[in-house]
Amino acid sequence: MQKATMYFLNLKSQVPQILKIESCPDASLVQKQGKYTHYFVVTVKDQPD
Repeated sequence: MQKATMYFLNLKSQVPQILKIESCPDASLVQKQGKYTHYFVVTVKDQPD
């Protein structure tokens, strides 16, 4: 999973429309309730991007 996360975060350097990428672990993972391990938020300049 770490390798996939690194590749995803590296998209910012490859896609000029991406202004920022943020990630965090799924809080529910700690409580063993969620099926996802991480969340990602990608910020772009405007909707078409």
